Amino acid sequence: MINLHQVLRPERYKKPLYFKNDSHWNQFGAFLVFQNMFEKISTWFPDENFDTDFKFTEDETGKGGNTGHGGDLVKMLMLPNLTETYPQLAPFKPCGAFVGFPYELTNVVQSPGRESFVRSCPTKKLRAIVFRDSFFVPLELFLSENFKEIIYLWKGYDRKNIEEIMTIFKPDIVIEEIVERHIFDSLLAEETP
Repeated sequence: MINLHQVLRPERYKKPLYFKNDSHWNQFGAFLVFQNMFEKISTWFPDENFDTDFKFTEDETGKGGNTGHGGDLVKMLMLPNLTETYPQLAPFKPCGAFVGFPYELTNVVQSPGRESFVRSCPTKKLRAIVFRDSFFVPLELFLSENFKEIIYLWKGYDRKNIEEIMTIFKPDIVIEEIVERHIFDSLLAEETP
């Protein structure tokens, strides 16, 4: 388990780590999380050449938010035209091409804005599966550059899905991302009669 409390300390950086109009981290905050993840992952796969050197340009002013159209806080406050300034990732040619979702898995719901999908980077060797929520949206850019194939499932960890995937897709690593406010949800659901 990677605890990000010490990584995401705003006083350590000159750039903001979260959007002001959204409860999600921005691209720079996601980049710091990505670097921390790959410090750990590279110890497990020391022979792999991971791409971790991403650049940022001048900050951008706009609606921001996790989707670029304003964030969840803006919706709660009913201020749809609120803008802010946030760090912007420098353009790069992505290797991680979008492949769609070719697998039939139990309890994977494809709803608008919460699709499960696969990205593929043929120059890499490893395969991964990610169980995720909305916090993973900006992390996709960074991770997709580092895996031959990576399955993004918009749902919590599901043993049944792992069993299904193992017959068709052999992952080198399984990542589960959970926002802190939901970390005990599955445990509470199991205890509720």
